[in-house]
Amino acid sequence: MIKKMTLCGVLVCAVVAGAASPAYAQRPAPALGRSQDIQLQTFNFLFGGFFPKGLESRAEGDVLVANLEPSSPSAFLFDINAFKNVTFGGEWLLPVGRFVEVGAGISYYKKTVPSIYQYFSDSDGTEIDADLSLRQVPLAFTARVLPLGSRSPVQPYVGGGLGVSFWNYSEVGEFVDFSQGMAIFEDTFEESGTSVGPIFLFGAKYVRGGFSVGGEFRWNWAEGDLSTDFAGSKIDLGGMTFQATVGARF
Repeated sequence: MIKKMTLCGVLVCAVVAGAASPAYAQRPAPALGRSQDIQLQTFNFLFGGFFPKGLESRAEGDVLVANLEPSSPSAFLFDINAFKNVTFGGEWLLPVGRFVEVGAGISYYKKTVPSIYQYFSDSDGTEIDADLSLRQVPLAFTARVLPLGSRSPVQPYVGGGLGVSFWNYSEVGEFVDFSQGMAIFEDTFEESGTSVGPIFLFGAKYVRGGFSVGGEFRWNWAEGDLSTDFAGSKIDLGGMTFQATVGARF
């Protein structure tokens, strides 16, 4: 997994650097008194919160929905809203004229939520518990439109793009084997994969000199496939991210 993340980070940098080289080659030398015409690149530091989809809006076959199914004897008890957690990352933005920016970025999210069996407990009365864990390392390739242009100190924007998420989902702890006389056993069930889906975003930033600050809402849609070891056949990776952006322009 670490090798995949490193390789993808290098790939993102190579793609962005390759796009930046022609832009710099075509950029004219600044004339006296015309520095405002220069289009600057931005490296953004991102920090915020990821809010996964709620129970009613998750994909068909989603494992978290299946784990909560009250008609199932193996139903768990946990709060699906507890999967909310912080996310952080970085993003490189390149101007394409005065009104468009393209970008590439990477971020990180992980959350572990405790669960117990809804209808069963151990013979000594203790709960049968397991930890449900989701991790995502998404790459985002985006384009955004700046209606007021890059010369405005306040720059609202709207855009979208494509997300590539490297994910891992696991269930670790105690489980009931209904085929073996309801025997309780300890185990780890884990699945990893790569999923692709669309991104929609909007936000605004305040630009002054070589720095910028702003805020952004971002929605992403993606699903991962799970093996038959799990109660559901999919893990819904979609949700909404609200994040603050702090940028260095150069």
